[in-house]
Amino acid sequence: MHGNYGYFEEDKLGKPYDWPLWRRLAGYARPYLKVIGFSAMLILLVTAFDLTLPYLLKVGIDKYIVRSARQIQISEAPSPELERFLDKVTGQLRQGPEKGQFFIANEVLRKMDPRLQHQLQTQGLIPPHRFYYTPIGTDAQRRVVLAHPTLFHIADEIAFIDYRNLARLSAQDTLALRKHDISGLYRLGLFFVALLLLSGICTFGQNLFMVYAGQHMMHDLRMQLFGHLQRMRLSFFNRNPVGRLVTRLTNDIQNLDEMFGSVVMTLLKDVVLLCGILVILFRLRWDLTLVTLSVIPLIVVLFRVFGVQVRSAYRDIRARLAKINVTLNEYLSGIRV
Repeated sequence: MHGNYGYFEEDKLGKPYDWPLWRRLAGYARPYLKVIGFSAMLILLVTAFDLTLPYLLKVGIDKYIVRSARQIQISEAPSPELERFLDKVTGQLRQGPEKGQFFIANEVLRKMDPRLQHQLQTQGLIPPHRFYYTPIGTDAQRRVVLAHPTLFHIADEIAFIDYRNLARLSAQDTLALRKHDISGLYRLGLFFVALLLLSGICTFGQNLFMVYAGQHMMHDLRMQLFGHLQRMRLSFFNRNPVGRLVTRLTNDIQNLDEMFGSVVMTLLKDVVLLCGILVILFRLRWDLTLVTLSVIPLIVVLFRVFGVQVRSAYRDIRARLAKINVTLNEYLSGIRV
């Protein structure tokens, strides 16, 4: 005795998430859990690469292309907030040309409380102009610095020059001065390309393994359904036209294949990627991250509203497709509709 699970009631809009049905479908995945697990591992690698690539761009811009420092004037009795900040960045300040004047890298300055930074800028203790800085690591760099003593300030073997004065250097001097940046960008670019290649290889492997598992799962399902139809009574085929059955055994299984092959893994990748992005955003600026997340309730509401409409439209398309297949099958079979 075979139960009726309502598979052939096209006009009935069922539950969007049927967990018992999901458990039944998961049974077809058990023989291929190793392949699916390996595909999931590749997805984690691809996600890690996707999170790393933007960070490499940030490093290339901040560290090599527009690396900069700012001047900060520190009095003998700084405020408690400034003193706490200075305690955290001990050893990362470089003595400036005047007493109480120091150079501080922009990436270090970003760690300062924005309100304190705005206050110091308003008081003129942090001037707006930026300074390019580079370690003096080659003889060519040292010659450039010594040839322009009025443009450079040297502190702990690090040369500082106002960005506005870089235009006063010749092209050869600029290339010699920024040799460290050029070589760093070259290495970073090679690493970036290598990660892109690895990401492409892992993506290809993940798709290959997931398609392999999905095809075999759908093959097992098709074989089981075909065997099930072979055991049905003739009265079942009188109630359910052949075109409708063909739709179930072809189109619907193809949709399941697409779900297992792409939708599930894409959803897993997006969830992991979103979690990684949120972790990075919270580490950078938790307050701005909360502002960004404030639009999520609106997105959830829109998703619920449009999700119902899309699901209803999809069910309607499926019902119409089944009727078309029924009509075509009976016409071609010479049966009067």
